[in-house]
Amino acid sequence: MRNYKIQLVLLFVFAGMSSLFAQTMSDVNEFISRGEYKGAMDVLKVMNVFEPGKYTDLMSKVSSCGSIQQEAKVLYQKEYYTKAIEKFSQIKRYFPSDSTVDIAIRQCEIKRDEYNRIQKLIQERRRREDQVRQAQLTEEKHWQRAVSLNTQTGYLDYLNKYPEGKYHDTAKSRLFDLYVNDAHKYYSSGNYSAAIKNFDTASRYGSLSLMSGRMYRLAKEKIAQKQESDRYEALQKGFTWAYQLEDFLDDYPNSQYATIVRGQLLDKYCQIGRFEDARRLVMDFPGEVALTKGNAPDVKWWMKNIRKRERIYQKEHNEVSPKFKGKDSSAFSEWVNRKLVYPEIAKENGVEGRVTVQFTVDKDGSVSDVKVLRGVDPSLDQEAVRVISMSPKWNPGKKDGKRVSVTYTFPVIFQLK
Repeated sequence: MRNYKIQLVLLFVFAGMSSLFAQTMSDVNEFISRGEYKGAMDVLKVMNVFEPGKYTDLMSKVSSCGSIQQEAKVLYQKEYYTKAIEKFSQIKRYFPSDSTVDIAIRQCEIKRDEYNRIQKLIQERRRREDQVRQAQLTEEKHWQRAVSLNTQTGYLDYLNKYPEGKYHDTAKSRLFDLYVNDAHKYYSSGNYSAAIKNFDTASRYGSLSLMSGRMYRLAKEKIAQKQESDRYEALQKGFTWAYQLEDFLDDYPNSQYATIVRGQLLDKYCQIGRFEDARRLVMDFPGEVALTKGNAPDVKWWMKNIRKRERIYQKEHNEVSPKFKGKDSSAFSEWVNRKLVYPEIAKENGVEGRVTVQFTVDKDGSVSDVKVLRGVDPSLDQEAVRVISMSPKWNPGKKDGKRVSVTYTFPVIFQLK
């Protein structure tokens, strides 16, 4: 640049002044268009030597733009892109011809957008990190509260709020221990229902030990025994219907009271004239029908007793019971068992049981009005109704020498072998 100044001075001295001023002014504009304000300033200083004061305003603008340009570059380096854009925009107001300004502004805008995007990402990440920290602090507070309470409610509250929380497994383990401990206390106090309820709840949070599992089974057995005893005691109070005794035997076939209840049911059958049902009961449970505890007569004794009571009943009521092919109800039971076809769906599902069916032997001996009083499974119920509906005619019942319709209740037993 110094050589350029010397050359310029020599040209001014030895060449024509007017043409050279035009050339040098063109050089100034060229420097400005390239954003080289120091070069433009150097040329203007030489020109100012020959024409002092003429270029003062232009030199002031060039000088200012040179300073602004440096400030803008510093701001750009410091990532103050918006302020840098403002500085470059000032230069553009002075010298719109500066082709570097638009490029610089665009570069600042790109950098600013990138910077803002990165800052936004950083802020979002910090916000999420703050949320996570806050959530962790809140969870920690809930957990400490649960620990201080050390109750089922406290730990359940924690698990409901934080099903996948940090202390999830610990909370479940402590809940399990609390419910098992309560179950043991209830069992020891004889509150078996509460013990079972707590064992069931504890099972949601862990596996019962061998001791707890045994205690759970014993509690269920004791409840079943209590229900059985209560039901039996209720049967002994006041008048009892035959169906109530039948229901008890269906629900508790292995009951300790079964033998006595069968005896009571047989007695009830004889009282209401259901002698065929009484005989069938004896045949189905030989040696397991008794009127007093510890005294169960054999089948022969019972059959004799039933015949005696039947004669008395028929004499008092002047009745003759219907006969199946001239025989007793055992013949009908044998016929039904031969005709039964065990439903395949019931076999596959392992379904078995006793279907109680009601039907009427009409005056002409035909069987009608067949319906299920107590079912087991739709397939078994349908099969029982189907077979009984196929029954051949009976010898009809009589009263005072006249034929009468008689309604029977008959059990159809389905048992897988």
